[in-house]
Amino acid sequence: MDKTYGETSQIVAHYYFNNKQLIFAYIVKYDYNVPINLEQFDLKKSRKTEQRYYPPINKEIQNKAYSLAKQFSVGKTTNGVEM
Repeated sequence: MDKTYGETSQIVAHYYFNNKQLIFAYIVKYDYNVPINLEQFDLKKSRKTEQRYYPPINKEIQNKAYSLAKQFSVGKTTNGVEM
């Protein structure tokens, strides 16, 4: 998992591997309503964008990765927004 923080956004990326080969990536980006250091900052007003990436690989491995990814939670919830 990789987390990248910015003044106006956060990106959380989950990577799944099989035999050192990337088989699935799940990326969530949160665009904040204002920069995080301002008083008006409200995580609930953030825009959430999700992306799923499947590299071109064997379909059997890809299907297995997809079912495993569905079994695990993405992260903890903070103020109603999944982090």
